[in-house]
Amino acid sequence: MISLLIEGAFMRTEDINIINQLTGYSALEAGGIMAIPKLGWGFMTHGLPKILLWDYAFLEGAGFEILRWILMPLSIAVVWGIVQTFIGIAQGLLGRFL
Repeated sequence: MISLLIEGAFMRTEDINIINQLTGYSALEAGGIMAIPKLGWGFMTHGLPKILLWDYAFLEGAGFEILRWILMPLSIAVVWGIVQTFIGIAQGLLGRFL
């Protein structure tokens, strides 16, 4: 999406379908009453690593590679925050059941 915005291109239905397929986004029907959005396993295995490694097409070549390395500590901080959150959750769950 960011690449399309930088190029000045408009997002069409085909682009949104491709983004949904890449992220594994779909809707789970809850008894026909409402749809609950869910993320697929593809986002965790493919999308999230690309986001955290700043692997975007517009950051390649022409001196933008250095920008990826400058932004990498931000990704490390995000991963550290997620790990700290899950450690707290795991301690709470294990404390309740053990």
